[in-house]
Amino acid sequence: MRILIFGDSITQGFWDLEYGGWAQRVRKDYDKVSVKNLAGSLPEFFNLGIVGDTTADLVKRLPYEIDARRTPDDPFILIFAVGINDTQFAGDEVLATPDNYRDELSVLANAARHYSDKLLFIGLAPVDDTLCSPWAHSPTGVSFKNERILEFEGELRKFCIEKDIPCVQIFEKFQAAQQENNLLVDGLHPNDAGHQLIADLVKPELDKLL
Repeated sequence: MRILIFGDSITQGFWDLEYGGWAQRVRKDYDKVSVKNLAGSLPEFFNLGIVGDTTADLVKRLPYEIDARRTPDDPFILIFAVGINDTQFAGDEVLATPDNYRDELSVLANAARHYSDKLLFIGLAPVDDTLCSPWAHSPTGVSFKNERILEFEGELRKFCIEKDIPCVQIFEKFQAAQQENNLLVDGLHPNDAGHQLIADLVKPELDKLL
């Protein structure tokens, strides 16, 4: 089974200093089992997160990424963790609306189903509003706000229910844990503990698809 994980910089692994992100942490758990049973069927992981990607960006590259990794006898699980960049805005200018996001999710899922019926969406994580309005590390002064992120998250959850696609909900658990201990490096990207929390939420849902 080939597991392709698509997303943005959070999926790519910014700024996990120990394992390289939640996707790599999930892979690590399966690798521990695999090395004890080298003759068994080993899941192959491909982290296809790219910094700055929006859902529309992912739609464009999806077929090329999948076709480059196809084999005759190895089916796919396709994981999508995208949307936080869709929520960005600068002043009164927005990159996308929640309706735009939902439309792109539909295009993405329809395209993905040409390759696999095993799909998994990962919900959006919260940010630190005080550090992201605007985000200090943006050269163009873009902002992220939890109020707006929740609007997009709501569209993702409704979409997954309607299309019968499993969705790992991150926002509330991450926000609750964030109130106890800081889980963000720069207000936007998780630290080691934040990536581990996401990995802990994703793995049980991935187990169900394997």
